[in-house]
Amino acid sequence: MDIFDRARKALGDLAQSASSSAQVLQLQAKMGEVETNLDRQYREAGRRARELWRAHGQLTDSDFELFMTRISDLEREMERLRAQVNEVQSAEPAGPPVCADCGQELDADDAFCRGCGRAKG
Repeated sequence: MDIFDRARKALGDLAQSASSSAQVLQLQAKMGEVETNLDRQYREAGRRARELWRAHGQLTDSDFELFMTRISDLEREMERLRAQVNEVQSAEPAGPPVCADCGQELDADDAFCRGCGRAKG
């Protein structure tokens, strides 16, 4: 393999890595949106609980069925996005591991991400 072949391979690897990084960043942006929506649903459920408690002094499961359905859907979407991030990252050439949530580079002996605190793995 001559120097030009090695340079072409290196550029191809670099382009693949950049493409993968861009995909991961897009997925992480979507994950941020899902996380924001989850937080909103939890806050709305809490507000609704407070309103019902003040008005009736009790809460029923049916009062929260819609919130719980939305929250479950958002949690499934978050897991799907995490799986996609892991899939993209596993297709990349071997490099240092990164957090699926925030992209922080992880050391081999890290149990948790230093960027966001998520458990490694």
